[in-house]
Amino acid sequence: MSSSRSDPEMPWSQPLRLHLSIVIVLLLVSVCTPLMWLTYQDGRSSAIDAAQEKMRLLSLHALDHYRSVFDSGYSAIETSSALAPMVSAPPAELDAKRDFLLKALQGSPKLDSLYAGYPDGSFIQAASVLTNPKWSQVLSAPSGTAFALITIGLSAEGMTSAWRFLDVNGNLLAERDSKNVTYDPRQRLWYRAAVAKDGPASVGPYVTAATQSLSLTSPRRWKRTGASWRAQTCFWKPSAAC
Repeated sequence: MSSSRSDPEMPWSQPLRLHLSIVIVLLLVSVCTPLMWLTYQDGRSSAIDAAQEKMRLLSLHALDHYRSVFDSGYSAIETSSALAPMVSAPPAELDAKRDFLLKALQGSPKLDSLYAGYPDGSFIQAASVLTNPKWSQVLSAPSGTAFALITIGLSAEGMTSAWRFLDVNGNLLAERDSKNVTYDPRQRLWYRAAVAKDGPASVGPYVTAATQSLSLTSPRRWKRTGASWRAQTCFWKPSAAC
């Protein structure tokens, strides 16, 4: 009479299955690891190449932006050196200075302001509220102000300053005078940079003290008088003022 009992499991079958499982896992790991590494390296290289290309395009765009901005600033500075009213320190020929500065800012909508410092400590600045609305807040400018003009000059009472607020057509809206003058352009970095270099210089990017805007300045010295001019631009997002 035959028996229906199963054959007993061999004592070495369990270790063998375990060993085979380990070998299979190791084989899978040894095959997959190089493939994963190659995929990672290929993806990493592609990502780096793409990032480098984007940075290159961004750099070219930035250079074009700077060139378009400062070409007009350089032109204004070069033109001013040939104008007799701009050579004299303020407040001399102030109307002619104002007209020139406003036209320069109107023709360069990306320029935040144009400055000039003179060897005697005199100073003139035209700021565009249209380009940088923060000027309106800082100066508490009257409604309708498009440009602000400050002059610092020597008078019978010493150094005095005056702010003039102008509309988009250059008409005077308000004026403020002050005898408490602490600003000396000759002590500023942009003035010293211009004096130290024969030709256009560059200062920044930096955060301006007045409007807390990220700006870049290009100063240049006039050889005729030693005065230093600068064109300043602001960096901003397309949808927000700087």
